[in-house]
Amino acid sequence: NQPTSQPANQPTNQPASQPPFLASLRLASPRLAEQSSISTVCPRERASQQVLLYSLSKYCSMLRPALLVLVAPLALQVHGFAPASLQSRRRRAVLSSVRTTAPQSEAPPSEHVPLTHTALEPAAMAQAARDTRDSWSTRRTVRFYDSDQVPPLSVIEDCIASAGTAPSGAHKQPWTFVVVQDPDMKAKIRTLVEAEEKVNYETRMAEKWKQDLEHMMSAIHNGGGDITKPYLTEAPYLVLVFSQPYGLDRETGEKIDHYYVAQSVGIAVGMFTAALHEASLCSLVSTPMGSESEVKQMLHRPVNEKLFCLMPVGHPASDATVPKRDPLRKPMEELMVVV
Repeated sequence: NQPTSQPANQPTNQPASQPPFLASLRLASPRLAEQSSISTVCPRERASQQVLLYSLSKYCSMLRPALLVLVAPLALQVHGFAPASLQSRRRRAVLSSVRTTAPQSEAPPSEHVPLTHTALEPAAMAQAARDTRDSWSTRRTVRFYDSDQVPPLSVIEDCIASAGTAPSGAHKQPWTFVVVQDPDMKAKIRTLVEAEEKVNYETRMAEKWKQDLEHMMSAIHNGGGDITKPYLTEAPYLVLVFSQPYGLDRETGEKIDHYYVAQSVGIAVGMFTAALHEASLCSLVSTPMGSESEVKQMLHRPVNEKLFCLMPVGHPASDATVPKRDPLRKPMEELMVVV
């Protein structure tokens, strides 16, 4: 009748080893796990209890994903990621307040859609402006290109897509960007443009104009005696921008009025130049005076298009130079006037 003595190295209050399922049960239901660890029953009852607790732990484990699915949308809303329905309500509220500033007849709801715009905090806005200024200040017009280093055509396509976001009169988008990469076509364009440029220097350009260009063109014109434009064949791409003084209906061929064409295309060319610079590419905006019609025919452009400018695009040559300018840019007091 004497109680069985405990081994010397085992404490009397040490609980029995816990079954493996108890660890997962502790994650699913800590209270049940705690109750199971302190229960003292006979072996048969303990076996039944273990089966019950194991079943409960499996059930709780199955419920956990369902609980996450139910709770996740609420958590997202708390953190600002509202569902699409709530976002659309917010946009409609903003849009309606804007529409109320104009007569209904001028801004029919069916012709307007919500504006998507991200506004920066003042500090971030100032930093973004400085970063853009510093980056664009390094842009230079380049006349010497690396023929072996060819940028992916997709990069040129994305830069043209950026230019295509430019504002235009009545949103007519009166421009076409023609990308020439064929070496034979580039050679033909160079021959034609160089021949017309020689005529320009001899008969069309005033002496003051030629003097203003002398320090810019001396590196490729050999003192003016030999008119050459090597960049037209060295650059991997020639991008020719055509303006559209009027549009053409694709079905009837009737003319479609375009407005402020020169201003619209000029803005698009500026945005294209900036996009190329952001992609670490160089360019030159040139006007092939005298050769516009022949280049247009050479590229089989429609009757309603007119050559606006020609732009070689690519990476600069390893020995490329640019004209020295001091100062490089117009000072701010001459550039901006605040009234």
